[in-house]
Amino acid sequence: MTVLDVFLLASCAFVYVSYIFVGFKYHIHTLIGYLCCGITTAGTNKAASTSTTLNTRKLDEETENLHHERVPTELKKAIMQARLEKKLTQAQLAQMINEKPQIIQEYESGKAIPNQQIIGKLERALGAKLRGKK
Repeated sequence: MTVLDVFLLASCAFVYVSYIFVGFKYHIHTLIGYLCCGITTAGTNKAASTSTTLNTRKLDEETENLHHERVPTELKKAIMQARLEKKLTQAQLAQMINEKPQIIQEYESGKAIPNQQIIGKLERALGAKLRGKK
């Protein structure tokens, strides 16, 4: 028996006795089993850490560029052209379709994420076909 073994046994006995007194007999008994029986993986979850490492590696190797679809150039030009033909401001058009003026500005600048309901409202208000073939 080595000095380390003696130390572990003495530590186990101290921990066991002190925690039984407090009332954590079951949990500490399990801990003592790990310490005294030489189980070196106590308190670790090797399976979880391995899968975490694999998932992290997959994420690091991921090259797909994810982004939201934006309003195509043809659509933003068509909205602006139809609006100007009707001699409407962005605010007037927004009021006609019950949306905020910022929505019209975002569509005409190409920053909006296309919403088919809003595009449909714009088509009806402007009397122009904005989607599909012209």
